Amino acid sequence: MKLDDISLRETLARIWEDSRRKRLQMEKPADRWSVLRGLLSPNVLAVAIFRFSIWFNRKGWRLPSVLLYYFNSIVFGFDASPMSSIGAGLVMAHLCGCALHAKIGRNCTLYGRAAIGGKGRGGGSGWFGGPILGDRVTVGFGGAAIGDFTVGDDATIGAGSWCFQAVEPKAIMAGVPAKLLRLKTDEDIREEARYYHD
Repeated sequence: MKLDDISLRETLARIWEDSRRKRLQMEKPADRWSVLRGLLSPNVLAVAIFRFSIWFNRKGWRLPSVLLYYFNSIVFGFDASPMSSIGAGLVMAHLCGCALHAKIGRNCTLYGRAAIGGKGRGGGSGWFGGPILGDRVTVGFGGAAIGDFTVGDDATIGAGSWCFQAVEPKAIMAGVPAKLLRLKTDEDIREEARYYHD
């Protein structure tokens, strides 16, 4: 498996999109003050630091990448591996206790104490031992995806639910181990779409 290359320009564009999506999700206005306040919120700052850690990692600059990783872990309680690959529009609703080592698609939302990861090494169908989350995936508070598998687009892993196997697109998963509750309807998808910009 090969790590994706990402430019500084793309990193900055993704940070901007993260902030914009966070503002949309919180239903804040688009005036200058709200935009600035959104960019400086701890949630967006921690994700921005995470994105710079990824960028330094891809450039082969290990020291600044690791320093940013430790800074995020100590200051925000956000354990996010620079080996991860994260699409634009990531919203971290709550930071403390979150652990990430995965490939995550566009416009995903992760709540507090989410654990997205695995063995930390390659070999399976996932991302260097961790899962691959599709676009518009939501992981509830205390939810987890542990292992090298894929979580389909528009899926939701409920609060406190732990997934250890592949999740189909539009699935709502709950329980430990997580089981399929139902598939989202087109109306569910339309309702969630107001928080996205595709």
